[in-house]
Amino acid sequence: MDPNSILLVSSATASSLLMIYTASRTRFRRERRLLGAPLEGFKPLTKPTLHSTFRVQEDLLPGFEGEWRCGLLGCGGWGCTYLCAHNDTLAAFKVPNRREYREMIETSIPPTILESEKAMEDVAREAEAIGGLRHPHLLRLLAYSRHVPLLVYEYADMGTLAHQQGLGWSPGPGDVALLGYQLADALRYIHSRGLIHGDIKPSNVMVARGIVKLGDFSSITSLLGKFSITGVQSTPGWRAPEQVYSDLRRVSAERGLENRIDVYQLGNLLLYLDTGSTLDGEHATTRKRLEVLRRVRDRTLRGLLQEMLEPNPAERLSSEEAARRLEGLIP
Repeated sequence: MDPNSILLVSSATASSLLMIYTASRTRFRRERRLLGAPLEGFKPLTKPTLHSTFRVQEDLLPGFEGEWRCGLLGCGGWGCTYLCAHNDTLAAFKVPNRREYREMIETSIPPTILESEKAMEDVAREAEAIGGLRHPHLLRLLAYSRHVPLLVYEYADMGTLAHQQGLGWSPGPGDVALLGYQLADALRYIHSRGLIHGDIKPSNVMVARGIVKLGDFSSITSLLGKFSITGVQSTPGWRAPEQVYSDLRRVSAERGLENRIDVYQLGNLLLYLDTGSTLDGEHATTRKRLEVLRRVRDRTLRGLLQEMLEPNPAERLSSEEAARRLEGLIP
């Protein structure tokens, strides 16, 4: 080959490689800017009165020993969460929603071993599933006890997305896409580790320092263990179709698409933020689907939500695809 031709080819190759490198660096910087970015308009949570003293022994919760002043933040279906303070450290202590476990926080008297057995299984499952996870949009587990059913999470100082909506928060221009991208990337992360959240809704999205974080992992399921889609906790109004219909459940299981439950539920969350409505899986194949989706104001977002809310999990977007598409909608 002519030396000049070789030079031209080499120059063109170097130029192409430089363009690829520059594009990848630009995308990396954009991802770093978007992931972990706070949203505007959230209000601080009113802290409860810390009137209880929880004396934590080292063997109960290593690294968290000492006297913690605690106050009840609230209770849900599985557990109750307390804001606890020790010196300058704030953390959220979560225990099962039963009297003996609430008394453990409020009086420092632990329940008996027999009372704790089932609750310990739930705590161990949740802790083992998420203990090593690190993502800016996942609420971080700080510790858990191997002796009593107790989990310690980072404190979400602005409560839940549902709480913020109750205070009047509504997404501004671009917020739906940004929030959606951040949570979709968190789902991509947990899906890559064989996990399904299974119960995505406003009350399970926490807000810490203006940053949205997927929380409440009591429903989390590992695909590496024994999996039954019927056993995944779900909330009426937010369910994926395969959580309702057996034929879609079978398709999902046969093709290994169980984690697309989360994509449907995230699509429902974004639909709710944009329109105030959700599309429960029971109605995903009816006329209501078109009626609800027609309310989405932005045509591009509407098309994306149609793909996230696709009734057939085999035709629904993956979390990775959803994250990529949502990123493209962010101004």
